[in-house]
Amino acid sequence: MDQNFKLKVSGFGFSTLLAGHFNSYLLTTRVGNEAYMAPELIQGEVYNGAHVDVFACGVILFALLSRKAPFDKADKKTNILYKLLAEKKHEKFWQVQEKELEKNGVTQKYSAEFKDLINKMLEHEPTDRITIEEIKSHAWYTGEAAPLICLVSELEDKLKIVQETHEAKELEKQKVKDLRRQIKALSQASNQTGGISNFVGYRPFRSGGDETVIDFFES
Repeated sequence: MDQNFKLKVSGFGFSTLLAGHFNSYLLTTRVGNEAYMAPELIQGEVYNGAHVDVFACGVILFALLSRKAPFDKADKKTNILYKLLAEKKHEKFWQVQEKELEKNGVTQKYSAEFKDLINKMLEHEPTDRITIEEIKSHAWYTGEAAPLICLVSELEDKLKIVQETHEAKELEKQKVKDLRRQIKALSQASNQTGGISNFVGYRPFRSGGDETVIDFFES
């Protein structure tokens, strides 16, 4: 995401030139993760790079809004959810998706514009799939967007969560380091005394109302 909040998604490890052989724009290399592959890619067919890119972006867009993939794999023979899309049973597909949202405590429904765009991006037939130019003029794409200040606020909140999570992990790492040092000290002390018969471990006891922790050995 750049400073103007424009999101760019790429996977250079799985990329190839769109022009293909002899500028035919037809490709045969099977690249990418199956979760994002268009059906023609999964079936090992010759494909158009722009068409499969739109499909992959449709999967990503759905995941960004739903926090889950629309299906595991675009194979109507093995995946029931994708079969619903491939057979244009869109209403049933979205009923299932919204029930999944409800299970996760989300009461908000998908908008009609969003459903329409995803249906067109995940179209089974490559030549019937929406193009990038058509996406840019789609009602969902051109519709009302959140004010920039709201985006900044949301990203700042998410940054805070990431930082707190990082700090918590660093604290856990420090606890592990401290424990390892204590184990090492115990081991060394044990070797010096010829055993660990005097070790009582960490045991709290009360003295004068204050709780103290006995260290490695009884005094």
